[in-house]
Amino acid sequence: MNIQDQIINDLKDIFNSSGNVDFMNVYKGLPIVNKAHIQAIHHNVVTFTIHKQQAACLKHDNSPLILNNALRDAVSGDVIALDTSVLTASLTNFEYAGHRIRGRMVLRVEPREPIEVKITAGDQHYTFNMADICVEGIGVDGSIAAWRPKRNNPIEMEFYLPNVRIQTTGTVRYATQELNPSRIGFDFAHGTHVRAQVNEYISQRREEILRELEEG
Repeated sequence: MNIQDQIINDLKDIFNSSGNVDFMNVYKGLPIVNKAHIQAIHHNVVTFTIHKQQAACLKHDNSPLILNNALRDAVSGDVIALDTSVLTASLTNFEYAGHRIRGRMVLRVEPREPIEVKITAGDQHYTFNMADICVEGIGVDGSIAAWRPKRNNPIEMEFYLPNVRIQTTGTVRYATQELNPSRIGFDFAHGTHVRAQVNEYISQRREEILRELEEG
């Protein structure tokens, strides 16, 4: 039995009991989790009734995570049909995705307006665009052709949130150079004073994003 068949069998067991699962998507950096219900299973295609917020998410992120204690792990699937008028989604290509859920559960948001981030590494200076932000650090996009950042390398960072300048130290968390543009993550230094200001910004953006989802 292959992995997809195993997952389909587990989803059939759930279908024959409560039929209830949780759907999880990431929308503008924010994890969105709502209840869903298995409506039908036909071969390797499973149709779910979904929440309005999830329908809006699936227009942008068509590989949600499915969560239920009866599953061996978090499961991902590809959306092959989405009907927002009746709030249904049909998925296939199921696989286990437990390694992806940890990153998705972090409360992070994408900025509403472009935010420029200035990074100093040693005597070198770089400018990036902020991709997302959480209380632990930021992700940025940009070219790093002239820089080979390594995990835990010390850096200084500066950027502006609405009405506040953030200037602090930190370290490189990761660098994904195979993407174009490259994606780099930076952690704020432990004990830094900026977390309260960042948390306030995240709370504001979270409310804006949730309102956007409710409005469709």
